[in-house]
Amino acid sequence: MRYLLIGLAFVAAVVCIYLAVDYFPSQALGSTGPLIAVTALLIGLLVWRFVVRHRRLRDWASATGRIESCMPGAVDEGMQSYQCSYIFWVDDARQGGSFEVFDKRGRLEEIRAGLIGESVTVRYKQSDCTQSIVEGSQIKGWNIS
Repeated sequence: MRYLLIGLAFVAAVVCIYLAVDYFPSQALGSTGPLIAVTALLIGLLVWRFVVRHRRLRDWASATGRIESCMPGAVDEGMQSYQCSYIFWVDDARQGGSFEVFDKRGRLEEIRAGLIGESVTVRYKQSDCTQSIVEGSQIKGWNIS
């Protein structure tokens, strides 16, 4: 799903830039310049995030972890973020990290019941195991990031 969204965002940006350059008179292009710049920046950030995550999943070591807790986070446009933490072990040392689940407001207990105690695959940087991410984009149907 993320790949599709990134692709669609890229195509939309290219179309917007094409339309702005091709159809607007040169005087009006000055007012659309900031829009083009912001669009290009946002697409660049999305691509960068995708590339970094893909590289980490490919190059970092893996370990089995367990989700320990979930707490409510920020609310944005009716959607609630829930911060979930996980633990994993590297060379007999306990490590941890967190990820976000996005869902409707008021679903904390349901998310806790479904996720706490679940086993996850964690990717971590071998030279600094405090840097880690959970592999995958969904856990039991919930989108994570």
